[in-house]
Amino acid sequence: MKYTDACKYLNISLDTHFDPDKITLKYIKRKYHSQALLHHPDKNNNTIESIEKFKKINESYVWLSNNIDNSNIDELLHETNTEQMSSQSTTSIYKIFEKLCERLNSNIVVSIATTLIHAVLITPTLKEKYLKIIDTMDKSTCLYIYETFNAYQQSTNYELPELADWIKDVTAVKCGRLEIIHLSPSIDDLFDANLIQYEKYDTTFIIPTWFPVSSFELELDYELSNNTYNKKYTKEIRFTCCPLLQSNISIAGDTNDIIVNIFNDNVSNIEHVTIGKRNFDIKLSESDQENLKTYHYIGYTIMNAGVPCLNYVIEDNNNNNKNNSINDQIERSNIIVCFYV
Repeated sequence: MKYTDACKYLNISLDTHFDPDKITLKYIKRKYHSQALLHHPDKNNNTIESIEKFKKINESYVWLSNNIDNSNIDELLHETNTEQMSSQSTTSIYKIFEKLCERLNSNIVVSIATTLIHAVLITPTLKEKYLKIIDTMDKSTCLYIYETFNAYQQSTNYELPELADWIKDVTAVKCGRLEIIHLSPSIDDLFDANLIQYEKYDTTFIIPTWFPVSSFELELDYELSNNTYNKKYTKEIRFTCCPLLQSNISIAGDTNDIIVNIFNDNVSNIEHVTIGKRNFDIKLSESDQENLKTYHYIGYTIMNAGVPCLNYVIEDNNNNNKNNSINDQIERSNIIVCFYV
């Protein structure tokens, strides 16, 4: 997550936040508290947009809390100013590119876009234009674009990773070089470090449920008109795991920390937190309860009790033979419980 994005989701002004006197965890918590109350899904008809925004707010709070003490403010300020200058300097390029999209055929536009990839960022408007262009292209043209991006993979990812990945993905799907499969495991699957077996193209894929994205490459045969095969090509199969979660629970994408939001006017000294089939008892001290009454918010972290960390890998043959000793060896993320009154 970018520093500027985290500030945006917590409604933190960059100009204000660069004041060293305001860069405190207390300040971040206060901003988080106000945004969480304002955008909680229960107060916004539990729409998909509200749930997604609430998730981003939680992720931003976790990221800022973990990184703000280690951040060099001068570097952040310089980075932000550089981004603003870059945005201003490329405004004219955006306009030119939009005009080119209106006047030129798709092949010429793609050639120019490939040339400009080191100089411009793609905006939502340009994304819409590109999607319209890609819809009119045949598979051979899309394949050319895809192979061009493959040829310049290292340089494009270094310069503009989001742009390069986005264009490559949409063209790869169109020309059949990428297939994205969405999975929805339960939160208990993540806690238990379960693996999903998925059959496709005469291949058994093993997907860790706690990995947001798992990618595999296959060597497949070209099928010609006479049903013969004489050439192979590489295809990526990408699995995305979006676990089924309670409305007040989210998972930080960069740490796998579980964030639980509890809104309760009558918090006791022992609070029971349920996540899937697991129950956690949190003992709140008198000072915790006093702070909750004063600030209407406290955060409590259960260390190393969440789902497996993103760097944890389990062998397939362990999945059916797991025991307590194996589970004890799992490196787990944290559970962050946020109480509100």
